[in-house]
Amino acid sequence: MHHFSLHQSRTFWLKGLGILLLVMAVCTVLSRVAASFTVAKVTVGTPSERAIEHTVVSSGRVEKDQELAVITQPDILVKSVLVKEGQSVKKGDVLIQLDMESLQEQIDGITQEINALETGVSRAEEDYNQTAEKNRKAVNQASSKLKAAQDALASYKKKGGGDEATLAQLKDDVAAAQEAYDAACAAKQEENKTSKRALEDAQNANNGDGTLDDLYAHRKQLNKIKENSGHVCAPADGVVTGIITTVGQKTTDTAAVTMTDNSTGLRFVAQITKDAAAYISAGDAVTLQSAGKEVEDVSVDTIEADETGETLTVTVRLPAGKLALGQSADMTATRNSEKYTCTIPLMALFQENNKNFVYIIDEKDTVLGTRMVARKVEVKVLDKNDTYAALDASVLDTDSQIITDMDRYVEEGDEVRLAGE
Repeated sequence: MHHFSLHQSRTFWLKGLGILLLVMAVCTVLSRVAASFTVAKVTVGTPSERAIEHTVVSSGRVEKDQELAVITQPDILVKSVLVKEGQSVKKGDVLIQLDMESLQEQIDGITQEINALETGVSRAEEDYNQTAEKNRKAVNQASSKLKAAQDALASYKKKGGGDEATLAQLKDDVAAAQEAYDAACAAKQEENKTSKRALEDAQNANNGDGTLDDLYAHRKQLNKIKENSGHVCAPADGVVTGIITTVGQKTTDTAAVTMTDNSTGLRFVAQITKDAAAYISAGDAVTLQSAGKEVEDVSVDTIEADETGETLTVTVRLPAGKLALGQSADMTATRNSEKYTCTIPLMALFQENNKNFVYIIDEKDTVLGTRMVARKVEVKVLDKNDTYAALDASVLDTDSQIITDMDRYVEEGDEVRLAGE
């Protein structure tokens, strides 16, 4: 009887222990299942050394770098215009045909003006020569009289002449001759200067259309146009950007046609923000891409701020033949920073109340064993781009387990588990 009761008791406790173990196992499973839904899965990484790459990307358009003004002689009738805006031309191509009769009238009119001014110069030269000759003779004559008076006085003294009256007269004759000579020299200098100025005035006379030199140069240019059959030609290879003159009107002294000069190339122009300007400077190498074509080995020429200072214009000079005028393109410029010892993926960096922080993993002992929890660490950002951030290494080390990705948001002290576990 007693033996049977002991057996029942043992069986009872064994069953109870089994049930307890089963419950604990079920609870453990349930706990793990619950944790899979409530505990954040995270990916971790350690800080690494790298340079932060900054890339500036902007879209722009190809513009003319240097524009030529094609100027012909004014007041000539335009017979025909042989090009259109946007047309490509070669050096020597005819842009405008001038009317030959109108051109000849110009030449004839300028020749008449030249003849009139040349007549004035010729007369002034004649007056100058006559005045110079007259004064030369007057000075020579006065010089001869002075010498004769001086010789007479010297001869009388040599002969021992003692007549005071005669000696005084001879001296007076020398003084009078010297005065006449001095007056002739003064008159020569003054009259010659006056006639020379009159000649210079005639040579530099301006009849309203210019001086003789101006008219000579003008007629020479007109004769060149005449020799070229009235053609106004392109001075270089390029593209016509503007036609100012009109058929049936006369030319002016301003540009008749404007065009690019392909020998100097074109330029790419784009706008960038003030923030982007910190990562690009004049002289930096850039790459341009347009319609599947890539242009390398070009660099920033200028960077100029607008009136507000918030937007800047970047210009890049293009070698001839690289891109076409008006073509759109994308510019890419890359600059690497110094190497930083502590860099992390940008997605691991958080900000709150203007303070930056990261989460690192700590181990914590609990009744259920060792658990991993997130700890917030405030950091100082030294540099960053769209992918990485460089941090002050004083608060982190190369072994710090930084949470770089998470399947849900975590806070300070939250339990976490590694993805894949």
